Formats: sequence, C-alpha cells, structure tokens
Amino acid sequence: MKENNVYEIKENAITLFKGKDYSFLSNMYSYKVEFEYNGLTFNCVESAYQAQKDPSKADRFSRCKRPDMAKKMGSNLKNIRSDWEDVKEGIMRELVFIKFSQNERLKKRLLNTGDVQLVEGNTWGDTYWGVCNGVGLNKLGEILMDVREKLRDK
Repeated sequence: MKENNVYEIKENAITLFKGKDYSFLSNMYSYKVEFEYNGLTFNCVESAYQAQKDPSKADRFSRCKRPDMAKKMGSNLKNIRSDWEDVKEGIMRELVFIKFSQNERLKKRLLNTGDVQLVEGNTWGDTYWGVCNGVGLNKLGEILMDVREKLRDK
C-alpha cells in the first residue's frame, strides 16, 4: 500500500475529515462528544491525546474547550514523557476506539462509512497521522478503519 511513503488512495476514499458529512472522523471533532479517559472527561480526542504527552498536566487539557487550543498547549509542553514516540500510536488507537464505542451516534456514522478507505488528507504537512500531497503513513485513517472493523464485529 505504501512505497516511499506514497500512500495509495482508492477512487472512492473519504479524504477530508471536514464538513457536515465527515468532520466527525477528525480528532478535533467536539460536537456533543464527551468521554472519560484516565479518570478525566474530555470533549474530543485531540485534548485527551495531547494530555498524555505530560499526564501531570492532563487536568488542564480536560478543561480545554477548543481542540485547536489543546493542540497548541500540547505543542508548547516542555516535559514530554520520554516514551512518547513509543506509546503515541497506541494511545491514539485507544482514544479513537473510546470515542466511537462510547457514543452510539458516532459509532453509527463510522459504521455507515462501510468499507470505504479513510484517509486523513491535509495541507499542513502531517505525513505521520495523515497524507499530504499523496505522501504519508495515514496512521489516523488506518486506526479509524481498524476501529470500524472492531465495532462491526461487536
């Protein structure tokens, strides 16, 4: 599927997690979303994910109302946990599963995407979680498709 980080995007893929139809796939989506993670309540995956970079400051992220502010706070952390690169993908996988398994409305919307390929397309150069200009690993899209499959089997 990937050669030299070029990501093969199928013809009918969902490639933008924006707008009325697909914004719910984004980690920034916070409309009527609330879930608990490690004893704190978060309103979006982005806030919970950023909080895990320095769990001692997680309560600040749980109070953050806007996902873009949580992302900015996470980018400005001074003491990111030493194992972050090793654990970040597993944390993201866990958070995405929680988001869709604990919210029936979102679960139904994810399942309604059927077997369509999910690609976190972006213009800001994120080639780890997404794909920019055809290049990237699409880790978030892959996680979403895995979570969809697990929820389908339940």
